[in-house]
Amino acid sequence: MTFIPLQEYKIAVTGTASTSQAISEIPAILRMGREPQAQLYAKGCDIVYKFSDTEATADATATSNKRGAGNFMVPVGAILLNTAYPNISAISEDETSTGTLFVTIGYNENI
Repeated sequence: MTFIPLQEYKIAVTGTASTSQAISEIPAILRMGREPQAQLYAKGCDIVYKFSDTEATADATATSNKRGAGNFMVPVGAILLNTAYPNISAISEDETSTGTLFVTIGYNENI
């Protein structure tokens, strides 16, 4: 199985919860009959993330943290999760540090 990346988000993380970043690719992947996956990588600090955060304010611009088309990190130590939630928010684990959460959305392909 091969992870097929579609879009990467670069979310700034601080000691207060980020606004909920809409991930517009999730519904499209589900419509394709595939299971969406998110590759997560934290840089700069330990990060607590939450999919489908109902307590966070929805980001007014779904594309606000998107990286340019075709730009993907291949980070050492990234984790890969199955998810169908269409948004994500993040906060630094100690609620004082700053860092970055890279979220690459895609799906697995049997090739």
